[in-house]
Amino acid sequence: MTPKQIEALRAVEAGEVYQHNCGSAAWRIFGASPTVVGRLTSMGLVRWTKVIGGKAELTDAGRAALGKGGAEG
Repeated sequence: MTPKQIEALRAVEAGEVYQHNCGSAAWRIFGASPTVVGRLTSMGLVRWTKVIGGKAELTDAGRAALGKGGAEG
């Protein structure tokens, strides 16, 4: 894990990463680097609560990467 990935995971854990409509269906990721969040999503460490306009949340693998256990339902 790179320092930027760990920083982004911590931001997701704190509930700071979300998608926002900036007009004309231009959805943007705020709270952490969009590129890093995309990579974490493709790695299965983060997922979105909604397809469009949701917040990011950690998966079990994301919690494990931060050294925190947990089970998803």
